[in-house]
Amino acid sequence: MEPDETVSKMFDRFSTIVNGLKGFGETILEVKLVRKLLYSLPESWDGKRTAIIEAKNLKILKLDELVGSLLTHEIMKQGREEEKKKEEKIVEKLEVEKKKKMGITLKASLLKESSSSEEDELEELAMIAKRFSLFMRSNRGRKIQR
Repeated sequence: MEPDETVSKMFDRFSTIVNGLKGFGETILEVKLVRKLLYSLPESWDGKRTAIIEAKNLKILKLDELVGSLLTHEIMKQGREEEKKKEEKIVEKLEVEKKKKMGITLKASLLKESSSSEEDELEELAMIAKRFSLFMRSNRGRKIQR
């Protein structure tokens, strides 16, 4: 089985090869076909291969049953992958929304800081003006000594 190849495409290629051999007069037992098909699966299917070997008697297992089992496994695997992709998209959307909210929060906090610093400056200026006016009142008519 080639990477990114489906079970049905693999079985079509396998059947073409077997039919070609039968056309040349070779007789192949179904047990041998089942074993060949099982061992042609890629490493990502090792778990399924092992489960089939342990759970079923390969001497009486029909080729159609094996292909059916492999197709079922492939469909389930695709369903899990699609579900995983959906979850990843949802997580990605949530992260984008979170970043947007963080940006808005940051802007708001910067505005608060700038307005509070302006308020502090105004208070400080008012305090200086008040002290200056008190100083001027207390020194009326007197010369300022240097």
